[in-house]
Amino acid sequence: MKKITIFAFVKNSFLTVLILKLVCLTSFQLVLAQEKNVQSLIQDLNHDDNRIRRDAALYLSQLAATSSDVIEAVPALIKALGDSEQQVWFHSITALSKLGPDASPAIPELINDLREMRRRNVNAKWYRSAYALGQIGEAAVEPILEACDHSRPSVRAGAAKAMEWIPEASAQLAPVLIKLLEDEDEAVREIAAESLSLLPEPALKLLQETIHHESAATRKMTYIALGKAGLRAKRTSQSLLQRIEKEADPELLAIGIDALAKMEVKDRAFFTFLSNHFEHEETQLQQSVANAMLSLPPAEIVPMLISFLESKNESVQIRAANLLGHIGSPAVPALKPLINVVENSNARNSPADAFKRALVSIGPMGIPVLLEYIALVESGSDSLWPVDLLAEYGMVGVSNLEKAIEVNNPRQILAVMEAFAAMGTAAIDAEESIVRMAQHASPSIRAAAAQSLASIGIKPAELSSLIEPLLNDKNLTVRQSAVASLRKSPEAAAEQLGKLNDLLNDPNPGMRENALLAIASTGNQASDLVEEVAMLLADSTPAVQMAAIDTLGFIGDAPDLALRQMDWLARSGNETVLL
Repeated sequence: MKKITIFAFVKNSFLTVLILKLVCLTSFQLVLAQEKNVQSLIQDLNHDDNRIRRDAALYLSQLAATSSDVIEAVPALIKALGDSEQQVWFHSITALSKLGPDASPAIPELINDLREMRRRNVNAKWYRSAYALGQIGEAAVEPILEACDHSRPSVRAGAAKAMEWIPEASAQLAPVLIKLLEDEDEAVREIAAESLSLLPEPALKLLQETIHHESAATRKMTYIALGKAGLRAKRTSQSLLQRIEKEADPELLAIGIDALAKMEVKDRAFFTFLSNHFEHEETQLQQSVANAMLSLPPAEIVPMLISFLESKNESVQIRAANLLGHIGSPAVPALKPLINVVENSNARNSPADAFKRALVSIGPMGIPVLLEYIALVESGSDSLWPVDLLAEYGMVGVSNLEKAIEVNNPRQILAVMEAFAAMGTAAIDAEESIVRMAQHASPSIRAAAAQSLASIGIKPAELSSLIEPLLNDKNLTVRQSAVASLRKSPEAAAEQLGKLNDLLNDPNPGMRENALLAIASTGNQASDLVEEVAMLLADSTPAVQMAAIDTLGFIGDAPDLALRQMDWLARSGNETVLL
């Protein structure tokens, strides 16, 4: 704790010093700027030396927000907009932006600099020029409006962009922006829509009127603008919904739905509209409907999605399942319907995987429902998918699975043990419960518990002590499971070599084979058992003979007895066994 405190103190002290240095540096620069009068800075702005011009522009940009004297530098700053040195231009246009209305003489040059714009990567000069025009404000309104008729799309786009920073002139600008929604250039239309979404009234009122425009392209940009306005445009939602109900173009439908979702519309009419378009096959519209549904209250949307699980169209079922998974725990009512869909389809095909993922995504509340289903499945059914699915819950589901053990339903307990085994180390917290099940009255549960113990990451010494009683179990299945579990932990198997040696004489061939393989897992640690293993080369069961050969290979250095035995096997017609 002391180390952490000292570290935090040193870290905070370092940050404090750094901030103080930055403040001092900025203050020092301001002092330098003030000491140099504006006239000398103007002269420096025309100097041949790039560094001197850059510093002069920097000082002027710092003084522009606090000193009215900088107004004298406006002509020089306008000239500097054409400077070849990038930093000179940047600080000059920054100074003009800070001067606001006092920089109005720069308007023609700023509009001229709107001529170039990159579509994908907006040119800094274009953006900064539009911003500076916006900061000049009302004095720039008329020139900006004139620029909206310029032959170059980039100038029209820049004029539209500048308008977003002049909210006080919305009454003049909004009608022109509405007109620009019909511009032949896509970038101009998009920027006009964005500016309209940011301006105060009458911008939204005009957009609401444009919802019913005869041009599909104009309606598209109107929907986009309303979507960008979001909650501010919510009063237009009824008009927008009424209009998009008549749209035949899936793209316009999708954009309109996106806009309504951003307005956070949650009324029944919108809900019904989404439901009516859920089965549409167009990808963009599907995505918009899905996103809008996720914005609605789960209590409203879950029952509708459950109804779509019964669709005969598999893709519709999958989309419904995916959304239920996204909704998560509030979608608990969908658990049983999802199980039914999996069971009615081929549980091993890829569409069924979507339904299974949804079950897990809804959360641990699905565990009791799955266990209930497992308890009802007919005995001997090969429907193992619910058991596999239980393991998918991982560490989050461990406590719920442990509770299921208390029900004392043998089929549920078996499913839980198999799930723990499949989870591996994620189920380590269930060790105590698994140990109790290793003492259960049911042999099949004891056998399953042995497999779980070997899978959850228990230390070898502890595993050895827990498995030992099961190696002496009266039930053959339990003993076989215990031996098989030792194969998963060579260190634990090494501690039980004596018992494994005894099992080499077990009357059951399967037990002898498993014991050999467990011994093989220990490698040369079983060197003292070479002769006992070699004796099983003469076993009457081919599988045991093969296991003995494998085990000798893992142990290494087979004795003469083993070599003679293998030679005898080869000569007596058992070549296939020896391959």
